[in-house]
Amino acid sequence: MARLVRLFPALLFTFLLHGCSNAVPKEPITLSHIYAQTGTGRELGRDAQQAVLLAVEEINADDKGILGRPLVVREIDTGGNPETAREQTVRLLSLQRSVAVIAGPDAASAAEVARAAHAYVTTVIVAGELAEAPRGDGVLVLGADPHKRGQVLSSYAATELKAKRVVVLTDKRDPVGKILATGFQDAWPRAAPASAEEWASADLGAEKDLPKRLTEAKADVVLVCGSVGDFLKIRSQCTAEKFAVPLMFGGEDAGIFSIQASAAGPDVYLATIAAPDGVTDKGKAFAKKYEDRFHEAPTLAAFQAYDSVRLVSEAMQQSNLTSALDLKARLNRLDKFDSLLGMVTWKEHVAKRSLFVARLHDKETTIVKTVKADE
Repeated sequence: MARLVRLFPALLFTFLLHGCSNAVPKEPITLSHIYAQTGTGRELGRDAQQAVLLAVEEINADDKGILGRPLVVREIDTGGNPETAREQTVRLLSLQRSVAVIAGPDAASAAEVARAAHAYVTTVIVAGELAEAPRGDGVLVLGADPHKRGQVLSSYAATELKAKRVVVLTDKRDPVGKILATGFQDAWPRAAPASAEEWASADLGAEKDLPKRLTEAKADVVLVCGSVGDFLKIRSQCTAEKFAVPLMFGGEDAGIFSIQASAAGPDVYLATIAAPDGVTDKGKAFAKKYEDRFHEAPTLAAFQAYDSVRLVSEAMQQSNLTSALDLKARLNRLDKFDSLLGMVTWKEHVAKRSLFVARLHDKETTIVKTVKADE
């Protein structure tokens, strides 16, 4: 009996050391992903969600996680509504902790998330574009500046396509389209006889007799600053009416594949950060893994969602950070990131990225010009 009494403390210590250490799970690191699971933009939202799933699985493989803690992503549906995105952000950050929030690719919803999160310590990673550069700290945008994309398209239309009269069709509801149209106009040659006339609309997709009106206006290039859906409707109208003037897409950067599958019609030009020439070795490996898993090629939304998770994970791993406040301070000092689509640098919260001007002729795509980030 006395021997059992003497052994009890040792047995208890052994139990506490081995039994309890295995029983207590490590506190997860929580990241939130606010995107359209339903409503407008749900297709790109699904692509982004699939890419986030791959990224989290890779980070958590072999129980590594981030600094030994598992990464968990909380998914929140905006329904494709910017107002819902704002409300959900306030509710999320008021009640629960997240080291960072991923928003996008929808620019209007991402802008509302960024504004709503400004009062909190959580950083917003925009997996897409914003119409205007964010004010203050706490927002990191991966997409290119739409004003710059507009300038690149303007230069190409004037110098390579030798356009003398451009009509710019702008959707008043599209914040990125309006900024891109401004960039195009700002870079357009002022000397006669060149001219660029803007036609603003409350609903581009509902405009009637556009090919006829564009013919009467003697347009030799048409820039459409609106959604991909509206652009494809206008291109379909032009095809039906045999209006063969080149069309330029000036909405949110959704990459080449968003337009590539459309039927034959007028040639299409767009400025994008996503082109085969710009995909890194890591990007090619991701594309293969994504296609093997989901049986489809990744869209730009998928590339940027995956990059957003990588950005947070690498910042925390490299700096041994565990809190949202420390991460925010680290990301505010970040000046470059090796994304799947090439190097991103930031200056005054604006992302500097190489741009590719792509020409779509029927279903064949050609990169006709590359503009480096520092050009």
